[in-house]
This record gives sequence, C-alpha cells and structure tokens, in this order.
Amino acid sequence: MNNFPTSIIKFNIHQSLLMFLFLSVILVTGCKKNTDLNQTDPPKVEVPEPTVDINFNKLGYGIDLSGEYANISATRFKIINVAALYLSSKDRVVIDKLSGQRNYIIAGENVLAYSKSLSGKLKASSSFFSFKASMSYFDSLSFRSDYVYASYSLQIRQKQLKFNADLDLLKKNLSAEFKADIQNKSPEYLVSRYGTHLIVDLILGSKFEAVYRSQTTNTDREKAAKAGLSFALESIFDLDISLGSNFSSSQLNSDQKLFYRTVGGNSSISLIGEIDLGPTVPKKIQMAQWQASVDADNAELIDIGNEDGVINIADLISDEAKALAVRNYVKQYLIDRQVKMVDGPAPVYQFFDAGPSNFAYSMEKVPAIYSRFIFQTQVFKAYNKSIDGAKPVYQYYSAAKGEFILTLNASANLPGYTNMGVVFYAYDKQVPGSVPAFEYYYEAKINKKIYNTHYYSTSGTIPGRDWHYMGLPFYVFN
Repeated sequence: MNNFPTSIIKFNIHQSLLMFLFLSVILVTGCKKNTDLNQTDPPKVEVPEPTVDINFNKLGYGIDLSGEYANISATRFKIINVAALYLSSKDRVVIDKLSGQRNYIIAGENVLAYSKSLSGKLKASSSFFSFKASMSYFDSLSFRSDYVYASYSLQIRQKQLKFNADLDLLKKNLSAEFKADIQNKSPEYLVSRYGTHLIVDLILGSKFEAVYRSQTTNTDREKAAKAGLSFALESIFDLDISLGSNFSSSQLNSDQKLFYRTVGGNSSISLIGEIDLGPTVPKKIQMAQWQASVDADNAELIDIGNEDGVINIADLISDEAKALAVRNYVKQYLIDRQVKMVDGPAPVYQFFDAGPSNFAYSMEKVPAIYSRFIFQTQVFKAYNKSIDGAKPVYQYYSAAKGEFILTLNASANLPGYTNMGVVFYAYDKQVPGSVPAFEYYYEAKINKKIYNTHYYSTSGTIPGRDWHYMGLPFYVFN
C-alpha cells in the first residue's frame, strides 16, 4: 500500500473538481450556443376573419341609393364583418323567418312625383329624387313631364335580417378592407366601392314587379297611371290579385309601355320583358310555375326592412374631418344623380297660304304668320330648345316661289332661299319615343302657272297626285 501525503490527496481532489466544473460550463455553454444558432422565429400566420355557417346575404354591405331600389344591382362591397359581430354576440344579428305575401302600388302624375313616393320609403333618401335606375327601363334620355308612372310589387317574403347594434358597436366590427380604405382612400373612391349607405335591415324573398309609363289626357294623372297599370296586370298576367282600380280612368292613356320581371325563385324560369300596350291584348303570361319555384334557398334581396334600414357610410367614420368630407360627397353625389325631368315636346302647327298653295310651320298657335299664312292644324310635336341632343330645324323661305323648306342644315345650299331662323328642335336619328318626319314635294303646272311646295308629316302615305317623297329630314314626336 502506497502512502501519499494527505495534502497532495486534497489538492488532487480539488483540482479534479475544478476541472469537472470547467468542462461542464464549456459543455453547457456550447450546447446553448448551438441551440441559439439553430433556433428560428415562428412563421407569422395571417388570422382570417371568423366565419360562421350562416348566410347573412347583403346585411352589412354597402348600397348606392342612386341605383335601383332594394335590388342586388345597387349593392356594393362589404362594410361590416357580420360574422365577427355574430360570434361575439349572437343577439346583435337578428334573423327572423317570415311568411306570406305583400303587394303595393306606387304612382305619380309625373316622374318626379313617382320618384318622391319611392324615395319616401327610406329616411335617407326622402329629401332626394332617388332610385333613378328604377325608372330607367324605358328612357335612355331625360324623363319627360308628359308621362305618368306607376309600379307594382308582389313580394313573397322569407326572412328579415337586421342589426340590433348601435353605431359604436358597428364601428368596432368594420371589415378590414373598409377600415384600411377609410384611412387611405378618397371620398370618391369610398362611394364608388361601398356605395352611399350601409344596409342594416333587409328583407329576403322573391318578387314580381312591373313598371308602367304612359301619356294621358285625364286630368287626374295619378289615378290614370294606377288604372293603366292595373288594367295591364290583370289583362296580361295570371296573377290572383284585385287592385281595385277603375279601368275607365285609363281610357285616355296613350303611348303605354310596361316593363316586368321576377326576382328570386328558380332563375331558369324567371320572367322579364317589355310590352307596348295597344288595342290588342297580348297573350296571357303564366306565373304559376315561377311562383311554385319560390323557396328560402333561392331568396334574394327584395326590400329594405324599414325606413331606417340604411345609414350613411359617413356615420361609420370616427375621424371627424374624413367623415365630413365623405358626408358632403355623398350628398352631392345623390344630388347629381337625381331623377331630372324635362318638359315634353310641344305642338308644331301648320299654316297655309291659299294663293300659291304653300305651307309654313311654327310653334306659335296664332291665327296667321307672315301675314298671309293661315292656321290649319297641329302636325307633330318637337322641342322649343335643345334637349338630349335635339338639333335646331331651320326654315328657309323663297320670295320668288312663296314657299318654305325645313332642314337641319344651318348653311344649306338653297339658291334664292333665305334662312328665316330656328323654328323648332328635332333629332337627326331615332331616339326613344320619336317618329320620322316625312318630307314631300309638290310640283304641278296648272293653267300655265307652276305650283311647288314642301310638306312635312309623320304619315308615310304620299299626299296625292304630283307629290314626291323626298326623305326623312328629322325625327319628331306624335
């Protein structure tokens, strides 16, 4: 047995312990460094908006009040994240089942009166002549004051969807896109993308709707509009309805048109069309198959739930300056797109000089013009100013022949004729409601005297012997 000094043994033990601790530190430090080098940040994951297995349809979407009333064509992009609001508090999104049918008629003595009644269905539009697109089925040009309007809607209601939430709560649930666009986009952009208002209460279902337009000499123009619409609906469609109108009130109506369509139901058997209403009653249009196809699965937006069913998008913007700018833009936007009415065309009168057998024309209903041309009759209608591109019609006079010629040409090459100025305004091409004016020329030698004259009419029948058809110089109205 070897005997080592105790001090040496203690030193070796102490030295071994230090060496062990030193190696342990190196090992741990090395492992930590390796761990740090190999560690990577977790990938960023975009959190999608919450979803629920419920179809909220167009609740929370924008709508343009210058478009069609309560129609999907007027809706725009999403403003409210309805799913998030529903998940946070289900009672804030109300879905009620509905049943039954509703029908109503709106009529007006002219397009402004009709638009005012339709706009009055919502507080947001009541101060405007809104929903121009709901009256534009017939008119690609301005709305004329001599037409009456009426519409009918038969609604089959399935559901009502609405918010039970104040503005503050709605602001907390704005869609990500709308929030971003509020910060970065102009009022013009916001309205173009999201419309003028937010839908907060809507009706889903299916509907049949018809719009009627006509002229009338009935002094009660609104009553004539309702009667004309009622007679058309009950004569043409197999609808089991009674609108209670006195059809005799429509007997003085003329130039009658009816636009109709279905919304919702089976799209493969939907109905849409336009009918010119004349003395012949069209073939009956069957509605039963479409009505039988209507159910909750093919329901669409058919109405706004109540008069407060839309709110201005400016109300959803917290920044006061931006909200004011958007509010002002929305107001001017709706003003600029209001229904605008123009006076209808006025009568053009024919005058006759029996001496040389010549005709002249004027919009003044007086006993005589140019001293010797005597009043005869009204020949057609035209405008007394330029409306929707109507062009001036000039009247040229030949002192040698004693005759007048009408033309759209302000610099016509007519030797011996003097331009007497504008007599009325007409169109150089067909526009809605217009008819061609026919020009005829008469030339004959009677008792060695030559007679010649120009005559204008909406009749395509040549007046008689020695008359010659000259063409279609312009378009006017009957």
